[in-house]
Amino acid sequence: MFTALNKLGYNSYHGLVAATDPRSRADRHLACWREALNYKVHGIGKAYSPSDLDKILQYHSAVTDMPCINFSKELIERFPNAKVIFTHRDPQAWIKTTSPHSEIAFTSAWGIGHYSRHTMTKKRFLKYMSQYTAFIKSLVPTENILEFHPGDGWEPLCRFLGKQVPVDEPFPFANKGLSILDMVRFAIRREVVRFFKPYLMVLGILAVG
Repeated sequence: MFTALNKLGYNSYHGLVAATDPRSRADRHLACWREALNYKVHGIGKAYSPSDLDKILQYHSAVTDMPCINFSKELIERFPNAKVIFTHRDPQAWIKTTSPHSEIAFTSAWGIGHYSRHTMTKKRFLKYMSQYTAFIKSLVPTENILEFHPGDGWEPLCRFLGKQVPVDEPFPFANKGLSILDMVRFAIRREVVRFFKPYLMVLGILAVG
């Protein structure tokens, strides 16, 4: 959905944006989300206010995935007229991409995965999935929510958002078949290369010299 919304002209926010975007890194987004989750889950620190969330998301016109979905209620209350796209996933595929092993990866990359990895099982994931669906529907007026299946393609999404259907552009499945672990590994590799690149260039010059 992140990729699809960007193609429609939105500037979307996603967990990997928080982890890899230079401006997000400079503004310490990962640390901010961890502080917000610490209070929401453990009551440690202080609650993040609507203005705090505005500050984090000020450059973006859409949000997707973690960590924003952990603050669905707060964001919907902050933007009561927002269009909400509720993406339906196959339960077993969803479990695969949000497995406890993937959350362990988030613990090292984000420092926030530990909030549920010790207690989440497949059975609890499935129960949570149905509860979360009902919860979101209770927060959003019927006219402001689209229950979307990725296989439906561009048409229902563009109609809901009032956008033109992209011409000769297949609907993107950017992370189809990938787990969160795969995406985190990609982000970590990217950051390792970015960090060490100047040193590798210096070492290369010294080696040639």
